[in-house]
Amino acid sequence: MSVFRPYVENVENVENNHFEETFFNKTQPVQYANLNSDMPAYKKWSFEFFKARCSDVLCQVSDNLEDPANITRKISISEYIDLMKNGEHCPYMTGWSYQKILPELDDDIFFPKFHPDDFIDRLPKRMQFRRRWVFFGKKGINLRSSH
Repeated sequence: MSVFRPYVENVENVENNHFEETFFNKTQPVQYANLNSDMPAYKKWSFEFFKARCSDVLCQVSDNLEDPANITRKISISEYIDLMKNGEHCPYMTGWSYQKILPELDDDIFFPKFHPDDFIDRLPKRMQFRRRWVFFGKKGINLRSSH
């Protein structure tokens, strides 16, 4: 089974109305690049940071890089980071939603002015769902498209 991956544009700076017309209204995926380096995440988040904070936290991985949606097992984030750093075979890690386990990480990031307000934040806490993910991956993993 093949997974469809649309083209994802890198955006560094864009006017609000252009962002809305080009990405938001058309529900096109976008990857932010070179955001504000004053963000705490840039200073705090490292592999060592996540290894220390997430030694027992499990993530889903796929050993089949041709079919990364086929989850084959769960391993600790700490173990996954070791696999990446040690140059061993490294499976594909699906997005890890950190908000249930480490909700304080939300305080380490903020979005650029062109990013629309998140209406989900206006819902009562009990109705909000986890919608932010951290992706780790070994340099050079080729999944035939940007993601």
